Amino acid sequence: MRAIWAAVVTAMLTAPAHAQRADTKEPRGVDPIAEAEKKRTSEEIDRAYRSAIDRVPAASQKFDPWGGVREVEPAKPKKK
Repeated sequence: MRAIWAAVVTAMLTAPAHAQRADTKEPRGVDPIAEAEKKRTSEEIDRAYRSAIDRVPAASQKFDPWGGVREVEPAKPKKK
């Protein structure tokens, strides 16, 4: 009886994996037109990102968010 139940459970667990197997050379859901549109949209987003980054001015000084919290000690001279 255990062997029958084990076979039934195994069959039930392997059925979803078997259903996802692709019978064609091209994976399911791949649409060449949609892929081209997705690539074009991605390139537009990249261009917009790069142009936005280029418009941000360069920092003249390095920003230290903890600058007011800790004391600034002068650099100690190195011993020879």
